[in-house]
Amino acid sequence: MVFTEEASANIAQRRDEFELHDASIHVVTIQPGLNWPNLIAYAKNRVQKHNADLIILDTISRFWGLHSEDDAAEQLRAINPLFVLVRHFRLGCLIVHHTRKGRGAGGRAVRGSNALTGAVDIIMEFDKMAPYDPTPRRRIESLSRFSTTPDRLIARLNEDGNYEVNMEDEFTHEARIVELCGDGEGVTATAIGAEIGLSERQSQRVLAQLVSRGVIVRTGTGTGQSPFRYSVSHED
Repeated sequence: MVFTEEASANIAQRRDEFELHDASIHVVTIQPGLNWPNLIAYAKNRVQKHNADLIILDTISRFWGLHSEDDAAEQLRAINPLFVLVRHFRLGCLIVHHTRKGRGAGGRAVRGSNALTGAVDIIMEFDKMAPYDPTPRRRIESLSRFSTTPDRLIARLNEDGNYEVNMEDEFTHEARIVELCGDGEGVTATAIGAEIGLSERQSQRVLAQLVSRGVIVRTGTGTGQSPFRYSVSHED
């Protein structure tokens, strides 16, 4: 069951493109009277009568009608009925939301309050490989309560219109990171991530491994005036 801001014509086009004519997908577009309480009631009725097992909200900001997305308490009041529905009927739920302009690491890229991301089981951030990267590749970075969720996936749009999704081991970047650290005053995790297409969190994780093995050294205090910098170790 999909609640979407997309026009019906766009949905029909995508159904044709991905050959989903026989799929049991119920689509609800934006329409008069479809406020948040009515959406929850409609979804519950649909689940009970048709055994729906997945709810998709694309995007939630077009449906939940908040006065302020920055208000954590208001967010929690809105999503609580949805979570009660999902837990009671053991449903899957995919919530699509926008990121803030300034982005953010560690699941903090979401627009508005972090109450929504704090309440879900898995956060997946979808973005370009690096700023201004023109290639048809996107990275999917995850924070999850489950150990089996991949930290990072790379999605590439092929010429045939299908996506190819692969896991990427961030530690394959070690040689390049050591090269970037160099022998000078060192570089920050943010600069390294921007150069090779890793998030700051992933860069920090690889850098921590290299520091623990004595390959590189870390200087600085980790403050705005003195950020952590990494350079190659010359100890034997």
